[in-house]
Amino acid sequence: MKKKLLMVVLCIAMTIALTACGGAYDSKNSSFEDYSGGYESDWAEPSNSSAEKSDSIPEGEYSQKLILRYTLEYQSKDFDKSYAYIENKVKEYGGYIENSSVYGYIDRTANLTLRIPTAKVEEFVKDDSDLGTKVNKSQSAEDITLQYYDVKAHLETLNTKRERLLELLKEAKDVADIITIEDQLSQCEYEINSYTTTMNLYNNLVMYTTINLTIYEVRDIEAVGEDNVWQRIGKGFVANFHDVCDKLVDFGVWFITSIPYFVLLAIAIFVVVLILRGISKIRRKHPRRKKEKKEAGVINCTTENKDKE
Repeated sequence: MKKKLLMVVLCIAMTIALTACGGAYDSKNSSFEDYSGGYESDWAEPSNSSAEKSDSIPEGEYSQKLILRYTLEYQSKDFDKSYAYIENKVKEYGGYIENSSVYGYIDRTANLTLRIPTAKVEEFVKDDSDLGTKVNKSQSAEDITLQYYDVKAHLETLNTKRERLLELLKEAKDVADIITIEDQLSQCEYEINSYTTTMNLYNNLVMYTTINLTIYEVRDIEAVGEDNVWQRIGKGFVANFHDVCDKLVDFGVWFITSIPYFVLLAIAIFVVVLILRGISKIRRKHPRRKKEKKEAGVINCTTENKDKE
């Protein structure tokens, strides 16, 4: 009984491996039937029925799986209005904001990553009347049809394998057989979880289109077309003037916000000055004392010499 169950388990593992290699689109060509004679036909029937079920799936289910991505850039004179508009618009279309960031004090820039249902994405992209002036648009598509159905086929095969192993586990009586079957069940469950995670990721990427949206805050909308020399000079002068004003504003903000550091620096300088002054006074006193000692020594020597005479 022990050897028979081990042979059955090994045959099932070989059969599942050959079935998975057969691919998702031609399950009838599986090599399972060539090995079904190695044990009782009771275990061969589930694989045949699985193959027939896979082959009988309507062609409509093998639809193309595309991951769509958009890149959109807008200029807006009313930055806050445009940002609020996109937030409301995303909720209206049943999507969500995956991440967002806003930087800059003046002429701000917002970068958003949006996830919009693929069925509504074209309508979403066209509905931008209150968002600002579109200055850039690009679109890309990644075809993952083969990967998608390959993962799906592996998942179906692993589910079939798990069902068979569970049936074998119910009939197993020997401890060694039970341990062997449970080890294979554990490995099977691990692979099922891994493929299920991949399948869920693919479904999310296909069902929700990713849109990378950028909103630039501007004072004047840039006109499309070539400018003459004087127009270029005028625009350049105005742009540089605004840039200088922005730098002055940034400097003022930096200076005001840095006042606490300036206070600490002034205190440190004051303390250092006091210490240096104290050291200087001490140094001035020492030479005087040395001079007085020298003079006292000279006087003493003179007095002694006079006494000797």
